[in-house]
Amino acid sequence: PSIDAIQEFKMLSGIYSAEYGRNSGGQVVINTKSGTNQFHGTAYEFLRNQALDARNFFLRLKPGEKAPSFKRNLFGGSFGGPIVNDKTFFFASYEGLRLRQSVTSLATVPTAAMINGDFRGLPVKVVNPFTGQEFATPNVINPALINPIGQALAKFFPAPTTATPAGQLPSNNYNFSATRRENYNQISSRFDHTLSSKDSLYGTYNYYDNPAFEPSNALCGSRVLPGFGCNTGLTTQLIGIVETHTFTSNLTNEIRVGFNRLRQPRIQEDDIVDFVNQFKIPGTFFGETPFNGGVPQVVITGFSTIGGATNLPQDRRDNTYQFVDNLIWIKSAHTLKFGVDIRRFQSNLYFISQGRGIFNFNPTATAPTTGNP
Repeated sequence: PSIDAIQEFKMLSGIYSAEYGRNSGGQVVINTKSGTNQFHGTAYEFLRNQALDARNFFLRLKPGEKAPSFKRNLFGGSFGGPIVNDKTFFFASYEGLRLRQSVTSLATVPTAAMINGDFRGLPVKVVNPFTGQEFATPNVINPALINPIGQALAKFFPAPTTATPAGQLPSNNYNFSATRRENYNQISSRFDHTLSSKDSLYGTYNYYDNPAFEPSNALCGSRVLPGFGCNTGLTTQLIGIVETHTFTSNLTNEIRVGFNRLRQPRIQEDDIVDFVNQFKIPGTFFGETPFNGGVPQVVITGFSTIGGATNLPQDRRDNTYQFVDNLIWIKSAHTLKFGVDIRRFQSNLYFISQGRGIFNFNPTATAPTTGNP
């Protein structure tokens, strides 16, 4: 929950008491704020951008060159108070994030002439892979031998942004620049009600939604060419009801019922490109699975990779149902706590691996080659 919605938190580590002993690793216990007999509210905004932040020490800008774009707005507020004085209260908070961050890198792409099969002026020699002999025009591939699938794949390379010097092979000749986007919204709410002098009740509802676009990172295959990022999402909802009953001054019982739902889809940016169905490439999942659009991963020795990540698409939907009952008994100098924690966990996972295929091109393949990847 938002910081403004937190009343108290505890960090648990090491040896846990029985009620927290099911899971390993660190655990965080959070109590959220409740309303009072007076209305209270907060509002805030935190702003960061490239104009206000210090320059990265390792970023060497040329004279007149601007720092990479960066805009981060974190904002929100909270409000709480009475519905019925001394009996019923409410508290709610909202937090939002709007992030725009430039991602830049250098990539190596073929020249337009190379994509058309023209390797003249380069320190390479290409030959007819079927005969091992030079082409009629040295270093120029006969257009009739260019495979339409290969030609279609090659067109996904962007045009170089830096010219390649004559007599040299392309290297770091494309300046990749894209914007990472993140827009999350988070709502936390709580209602408290006193039923009687011995019974109290409160309910909570929390909602979090974070759609984002990653132009290049490990999740998307760390591509440095446009069009091969991924759209990610994370939506969680939590509903809880807690009832506390005091039997006597030394015997108290607490019942908690909760439901938590998480959804986490991840879809390749180029899903709209129906490449494998168009060419019906053998060995791929063409025509068989949804959300499997996109360009196959193509790895060409010496050049940046085209095609989306091979572990997408993914979709995850988890549901957790929970029932907890705790009984606290104070007997003389001793405090005893008994309880039960019952959970039902459902995990629904959609995952495709290498559904569009992987193509590797190198000059030393055992199959006939031109001698150049």
